[in-house]
Amino acid sequence: SELLIDPEFVSQVCYNLIANAVRYAETSVTLSFTVKENGLLLTVSDDGKGFHPNSLSKGANPYFTEETDHSEHFGLGLYTCRLLCSHHGGYLKLENGERGAKVSAFFKAPTL
Repeated sequence: SELLIDPEFVSQVCYNLIANAVRYAETSVTLSFTVKENGLLLTVSDDGKGFHPNSLSKGANPYFTEETDHSEHFGLGLYTCRLLCSHHGGYLKLENGERGAKVSAFFKAPTL
């Protein structure tokens, strides 16, 4: 099936989520794409320590980071992902899996 979704938005979100997962993973990162509910669900998970409880609720807020070194990261990656998903009528969801973090990004295709 074909979905009318901005490929640049999906690409940017995918890049940000994979970069985060690689940074925090111990040994593996899992990426999946699923077509559902007239949209695209992108899920990225890792086997790292997972999200701190504070990050689950605030992680996609602008400038939020729990890292002490702000020289490399400004806390805008997940926020940008959230905005791009919202622009497509979707959402960004942060959660912890059995082991590690899991981020789901949903892009809803417009109805024609």
